[in-house]
Amino acid sequence: MRNIKRGFTVIELLVVLAIIGILAGLILGASGEARKRALITKARASISSVETALGMFQSDLGGYPSSGNANLINALSENSGTYVIGTQSYALPTTDWSGPYMNFQTNEISGGQFIDPWNNPYGYTNPGTNHGIGADYGKYVDIWSTGPNAIDEHTSSPKPGDDVTNWRR
Repeated sequence: MRNIKRGFTVIELLVVLAIIGILAGLILGASGEARKRALITKARASISSVETALGMFQSDLGGYPSSGNANLINALSENSGTYVIGTQSYALPTTDWSGPYMNFQTNEISGGQFIDPWNNPYGYTNPGTNHGIGADYGKYVDIWSTGPNAIDEHTSSPKPGDDVTNWRR
């Protein structure tokens, strides 16, 4: 009588487990990179939203909020803080304010500051210094996120790091 063994040997099981492990590693690595790209896209979208809100603010008041993340939030959503026209600074509230220009979500604010997907505050300066020089120098503001590595590299040149900015797309 023949003795027929059914099932897998230990070697076969180890080979299958090794293949599954390799495939899982490849999938997890790729998904981590996709998640990083998604967060960068989210930061770009947030910066674009702030730029749109700033355009409406500037259209109503003739200037942009003064530098600083907290001042940006207050000016766009609460009619408080300060704003600048040319070199002159003005205090809010004002009757020309037609906001709120942007409604910030609870998870976008931490410690009174607008935060990026990596839980670091966005940078905001008025006037901007990274859009070039000349007659248009005072017409722009700078908005940036320090990106995944949380190191502020937005002014380093020629390698700006992984910062997400409104002047470099």
